[in-house]
Amino acid sequence: MNSQEIAKHDEIIIKHIQDTPNNLQYAFRQVAQVLNRPVSTIQGRYYKILKNKTPIHCLSSPTGFVTNIKNTPAPEEEKMIMTVIKKHIHKLNKQQKLLIIDLLLN
Repeated sequence: MNSQEIAKHDEIIIKHIQDTPNNLQYAFRQVAQVLNRPVSTIQGRYYKILKNKTPIHCLSSPTGFVTNIKNTPAPEEEKMIMTVIKKHIHKLNKQQKLLIIDLLLN
């Protein structure tokens, strides 16, 4: 496979993850069907190469956030901040929610 094909496949993987950041396994299965490749190959490419090269994709809901990264323990200060955000996120408009997400990711 040449570098152009690899880049195109990477774009497809990223697109599917952006479309369903709350369910990476579903995204991997969809990409595997599109590219006619094993799911394990798609997962490996994402976790070993693409995950660190792509931004975090995040969805919000009235109850919190879903991201395309595995959960890791957070320090107590972060837990307190996230608790406040989760409790009040439903009160914000879309622009305010996007601002919060931007602040959290940068």
